[in-house]
Amino acid sequence: MLSKVSSNDKDASVEINYTANDQTAKIYFVNNADHTDIVKTQTVDGKTGETVKLSQDGAEGITKLVVPEGWTIVPGTQTPEAISFGSTPIQDQTVYIEHKKDTESGLDDKNKDNTNLRRQVTRTVVISVPGQKDQEIPQTVDLYRTKTVDKALKAEGKSEDEYTTYSEWKSNIVGNKMKLMFLRTTGVKNLQ
Repeated sequence: MLSKVSSNDKDASVEINYTANDQTAKIYFVNNADHTDIVKTQTVDGKTGETVKLSQDGAEGITKLVVPEGWTIVPGTQTPEAISFGSTPIQDQTVYIEHKKDTESGLDDKNKDNTNLRRQVTRTVVISVPGQKDQEIPQTVDLYRTKTVDKALKAEGKSEDEYTTYSEWKSNIVGNKMKLMFLRTTGVKNLQ
């Protein structure tokens, strides 16, 4: 504190040292499916007059946004790129996140031998016409489905049955119809 100055005072030097105050800002990672569900809070520290840069990859000298394990930032969502600590309190930031899901398709060649994702079923249609040799017509259909692994549920320690789902089986046949080859028969008048 400085004392009162009078006309009798001699010249004096006064040294004033400014110390920047420590400040913190909070970044809330909020479940996009339920905006009341704060999955994680990240605290960013700084000092008055300082700007802390943020990024998703945490390049050198930049503070990384630490997304909870098994979660991902909602595509197209704006994320804070920097927090500037000024003389007024910093407003908390919100980043919307969703469960990270990995998928595998039975259509991928790498899964051609994975019977959980891809199967080939063959049926043989036998046509018997009196007086002719039986004709066998094999019909093959490829069935496939998609496996989805919910990384957030897996990170929570849920069982594989809870974090893994499969789509319905689909076929490579358009409209679920298979054409039966035309048969050539001779001397048969009625095939009812």
